[in-house]
Amino acid sequence: MTENQRPEITLTATTFGADGPTFAWCAHDPDGRVDHYIYALDPASVDRVDASWVRTNQMRALIKSSQGAAIGRASPTGKEQKRAQIFTVRAVDDRGGESAPAAVAFFDTGTAPIVFIDNPDPNSVFTPIVPTAFTIQWHGTDLDGRITQYKLRVFGRKNPDFPEVPDFVALVRANPDTLDALYGPDFASWTEVAGNVNSQSYSNFVPDDLYVFAITAVDDDGQYSPVFSNSTNVVTFAVSNEIGAPSFCVQSSLFNYCNQASGDVDLSYEIPTQPLEIGWLALPQPGTLITGYRWTLDPKDTSNLAGEKKGPNHWTAWGLQNTSTTVGPFPAASEHHLYVQARDNVGHAATLHLSLAVVGAQPTRQLLVVDDTRLTPDQVDPATGYLTPRGTWPTAAELDTFLYARGGKPWQGYPDGTLSSPGILNGYDFDTVGTRGNTSGIVPLSLLSQYRQVMWFTDAVGAKYIGSPIELLAPITSLRFMSLPGQYNTLSAYVAQGGKLWLSGGGAAYATLIAWGRRNTPADDWTNTDKELIPGRFMYDFPHWRSSVGIRPARQALINTADWAPYEWNSSPTIGRGWSGQGMDNNLSQPNYNTLVNNPQVSMVSLNPRTCVSDPPPPLRACNSFYLAASYLAEFIGRVAPNPSPPNFVREDADPHQNKERLESTLDTLYTAVGGSMPVQLPVMTYYHGFESAPMVFSGFPIWYFQRKQCQQLVDFVLHDIWGLNKQAPASSAALTSRRR
Repeated sequence: MTENQRPEITLTATTFGADGPTFAWCAHDPDGRVDHYIYALDPASVDRVDASWVRTNQMRALIKSSQGAAIGRASPTGKEQKRAQIFTVRAVDDRGGESAPAAVAFFDTGTAPIVFIDNPDPNSVFTPIVPTAFTIQWHGTDLDGRITQYKLRVFGRKNPDFPEVPDFVALVRANPDTLDALYGPDFASWTEVAGNVNSQSYSNFVPDDLYVFAITAVDDDGQYSPVFSNSTNVVTFAVSNEIGAPSFCVQSSLFNYCNQASGDVDLSYEIPTQPLEIGWLALPQPGTLITGYRWTLDPKDTSNLAGEKKGPNHWTAWGLQNTSTTVGPFPAASEHHLYVQARDNVGHAATLHLSLAVVGAQPTRQLLVVDDTRLTPDQVDPATGYLTPRGTWPTAAELDTFLYARGGKPWQGYPDGTLSSPGILNGYDFDTVGTRGNTSGIVPLSLLSQYRQVMWFTDAVGAKYIGSPIELLAPITSLRFMSLPGQYNTLSAYVAQGGKLWLSGGGAAYATLIAWGRRNTPADDWTNTDKELIPGRFMYDFPHWRSSVGIRPARQALINTADWAPYEWNSSPTIGRGWSGQGMDNNLSQPNYNTLVNNPQVSMVSLNPRTCVSDPPPPLRACNSFYLAASYLAEFIGRVAPNPSPPNFVREDADPHQNKERLESTLDTLYTAVGGSMPVQLPVMTYYHGFESAPMVFSGFPIWYFQRKQCQQLVDFVLHDIWGLNKQAPASSAALTSRRR
């Protein structure tokens, strides 16, 4: 659980009628929802809620106010000005968090202006720390006019206007309304600046001391704001001469990182040969402002990074717009260095150094199978050897046998004479790698890049693990680890550079999205509307699932044909449309989907769960609920009930000529999930073949859930019909032993 973020509220309009003024506001909660509002008229303090505040679910309030007393001041119209009344309102979220107050002073026929300090950020709990010289920024608004003047002042602990007060900062912090009582309505000793000024610079503050800054505004009717609040226009700050440099954040489609500390950052990443856009942002320390960025690629003199544009390092000019660049394309096996500098208005600078190792030589191998599951490992008794497999089928070693076994070989740990069945990948040219026990938690891009195709399995149970990559009990999967904020995703880099991927296992979508879910949205779906499924997320960028991703138990999967597709999809649903000339190199043609529809050996129209007849259990396994799962956890395009599922249309320009456009669908739905607790029939297996990234197959299920013959045909279709791999008979001299471990 993360700390609750407070909602935010803004007054939007005020109208004056015969019964009094009506105030309107709007609010939102960045990590949840607004539950209700509370407001008050002339509260004892806008910074404290007491019994006089009124609760409402409305976004407006009619205030029957009384006439204000005269304050002995004439307005620009010559009429005697009355003392203002104060209306204040707060938003309360679903976790009880209250917003900062939105408050406005109003008179008989109009409202006073409102001022907000932007930097340093006012905070009633924490005191911002600023350097001895810094700039304060603010903005103001007037609901029924314009601001003509600001009045502002900085106070120390000792205020010469009131020497009898031992600590004026503490007095104002506890009771900010004191400022109006002591200095209003004229604020004669305060600094005056024009209404179009939004900042003021200060210097020569005493280190290790406290100060308070306050500001009010005057509008074109001569009305000033008597509202003073620690949340809006009053800020207490501490001064230090040890304020650090800015802190850096950097991001691309392959990595994202934010430095928690200020100062220089050194990072190293593997990148593909293709061009890569890199963006950055420097976060200033409180009280300071970022005044510019500059960058250089592969400087000649790294011992002196202070050189200017005309020096050997060829820096860009300083500028606030220098927040991104595109590096590459680069030759494979080269190394490059990107340096970025940011500086603030008090002279501090920070340097971001990215060391980029280019990976992307022509792959020399066909297929890599990445086992990113966290299935149960073998249990071994030192005296008797392997124990009988227990728990849900398959265990880690049973999955190995199911996928890789050559067949007809002694089955280790089983009774003598027990021979293994061929694995469903038997006959293909493949290598394997497991991620359990990987100390870095990441499969290197240098390894992935050696292969033309990758099959990657992440299971539903393992996708929920959050332990250290080297933890024995519940180590995080590599896919989830790489998808966390601040991590580097080598699988994204592999697909971005043209590698073909089949991602499956029943937990892959969950692993990539779980860290990006918004609070108070369903825990088992992610949407583009809620900004969870957006560019930079793996499921959005590569499988091209861009509207929503949901998770629900399902029992079967139906092929996408006119006989099985939901009637509301369209009048003639088919898997493809006879497309050709697609893919990053415009060399892909539609595979023969009739291979699935009209398979003579086994029906591929419906992928069905295993039965005791279709898949008799191996020795030492009983045909019970541990062996036959009642359902699989389907990852599908859509939302969980009762939310409607938005469409996921992916269309791209298939015409290579400039100034011409031919939009074609580049995402084929192969199968839909049904049964279980699926809300409706929704896509669960897709094939992307467009122009933005390499072709990719995604199936939101563990292929081992279905009947073995169907698993075999599905694997053969993807590897042979889509990827063009040939299946060869295994060499008779091979002597592999299937086993549990």
